[in-house]
Amino acid sequence: MTLQRFTFTLVTLAASAVLHAGARSTTLPVETDANRTASRLLQTLADHAVHVRDNIGSVVEMSAVPSFHWQTYAIRLNLAATDINAMGRTLAQLELLRDKVQPWQRVAIDEATPLARLMAKSASDAISALGDNKVIPWRSPLPSALQSLYKESDQMRTVIHKLEKYAKVHSEDRQLENELNLASGS
Repeated sequence: MTLQRFTFTLVTLAASAVLHAGARSTTLPVETDANRTASRLLQTLADHAVHVRDNIGSVVEMSAVPSFHWQTYAIRLNLAATDINAMGRTLAQLELLRDKVQPWQRVAIDEATPLARLMAKSASDAISALGDNKVIPWRSPLPSALQSLYKESDQMRTVIHKLEKYAKVHSEDRQLENELNLASGS
């Protein structure tokens, strides 16, 4: 089992524990296919957010060197747009699983959806600003759109990772509770 697969398995197991947070039992909840799929899709979403953030960060860094051609910026913006489109497809898949996943996964979907919309708007604004100002793109709305896109992509990654961490910690808490026989009132 690879470290990545182990991490996905652990996160998914943790997600199962969250569902039964109010119930007291001596066993941990069973992991479902929907939970595993949602965890994998949420990780994919976070990965795309990191790609967007990194591409936009490189565009901002390149802006310090005026010798770059506007098409160089356009390539990075198009890479970010491709990731944002993939995020939309991933969110559509997550929405189909919504009723079958753990509460923390539903919260992640609810948090990620409006952020993805904001990212799509910011990317569109950045692409338009670059198209309108090819000669001197940094004297346009481009910097503001890039800052928004960078912030939104980082926020999405952070939200997903915090919820995954919550699920993991909660699962560990439940497991320790079971090991100490605290769940049965002993």
